[in-house]
Amino acid sequence: MLIVGVSVGVTWLATTLPKTEGSVRLTGISDPVQIFRDNRGVPHIYAATLNDAYRALGFTHAQDRFAQMELMRRHGSGSLAEVIGDKGVPSDRFMRTLGFNRLVQVQLRGLSKSSQSALAAYAAGVNDWLKHRRATLPLEMLLMGYTPNPWKPEDSLIWGRVMAMWLSGNWRTEFLRLQLASKLSSEKINALWPQIDFTDEIERNLSPFLPA
Repeated sequence: MLIVGVSVGVTWLATTLPKTEGSVRLTGISDPVQIFRDNRGVPHIYAATLNDAYRALGFTHAQDRFAQMELMRRHGSGSLAEVIGDKGVPSDRFMRTLGFNRLVQVQLRGLSKSSQSALAAYAAGVNDWLKHRRATLPLEMLLMGYTPNPWKPEDSLIWGRVMAMWLSGNWRTEFLRLQLASKLSSEKINALWPQIDFTDEIERNLSPFLPA
């Protein structure tokens, strides 16, 4: 029974992996789209229109990493506790204070029509995958016992804001510098946080690769 159970488990897990061969029939695509994966598994998308390409990109991203996409949008929107319980409350409180949910609504309205169209096409591609693979959602979704909501254009903007925050690891220091700027001179602030110019060191390190 153990061997059978393991075999069934492995077979089921295999069904959750990205589909890299064959074809998938989707509505909303103006012309056939080709998605080729190189020997590293990196997808290359060939489409007749930009919107078709964005839609295929959404489908492909969802294939590869929807669990990460889902948890990131919940983190950014302050709704982790809905699926992981009380442990998500501190993070949710912080993210709701930042108000990314409100900010992306304003941001989306201010984007150009072409950018809005691209985000809508990408979201449609993610949702195509959700409909196509509803019975074999990622293991993380099944373990947490919930079905994800459809992807929205705003969710992609939330992703961008979370990534920007993560890549700005010194934001606490920047806030502190801002607070001190009204109380200390620039000389004293620079004494606390010396401004280091790494340009010479970078040029030295790159010199063997730069043209003479």
